[in-house]
Amino acid sequence: MSNVELVSKYVQARQAGRNDEVLGYVADNITLNSAKDGEHSGKDAFSAYLSKVPPTGTWEAPVEEGGKVVVKGKVKYLLMNWDVISEFTVSGDKITHIEIKRA
Repeated sequence: MSNVELVSKYVQARQAGRNDEVLGYVADNITLNSAKDGEHSGKDAFSAYLSKVPPTGTWEAPVEEGGKVVVKGKVKYLLMNWDVISEFTVSGDKITHIEIKRA
């Protein structure tokens, strides 16, 4: 499976709330850095994040850019729509890092 396909499956599972499936796509040492929700390191912390933070927004199809997979989207925060970018780093067949920031 390509990196873009892996991230696409991750995004679909995340949007559907299938957290157990999401956890299957990430490495044990996953790190998530979110401009809104902070840093979450390791699979246990990431699992807790998934349980606390429901999926929101609309997302474009993933594309590969500069060695990372990028997913652009729009999320509502404080009654405002924000353009955001999620950058995924993949190693082998697992996602190892996710960075979510304003576009």
